[in-house]
Amino acid sequence: LLDEPFGELDLVARDDSGRLLREYVGESASAAVIVTHSAEEALSLADRVLVLSANPATVFRNFSLEPGLSREERLSFLPEVLIALKSSI
Repeated sequence: LLDEPFGELDLVARDDSGRLLREYVGESASAAVIVTHSAEEALSLADRVLVLSANPATVFRNFSLEPGLSREERLSFLPEVLIALKSSI
């Protein structure tokens, strides 16, 4: 479980750390749960993105991404995720 793990890093360090995390999780056949308020970070790192509703927190939307998508392909979902985020409030 990682709660805002890259929040204090600069852009380059954040991208490098995210890439290393994806590589580690992929190679070790592990799973990671990452809590973030950044839709871009969620899409860049995850194969599954859950958008939670306001109180009480429930799953509002569930986005499943195909493993192996490039960062650009993952970010093509950004507008749809942002709309879900705004609707969940």
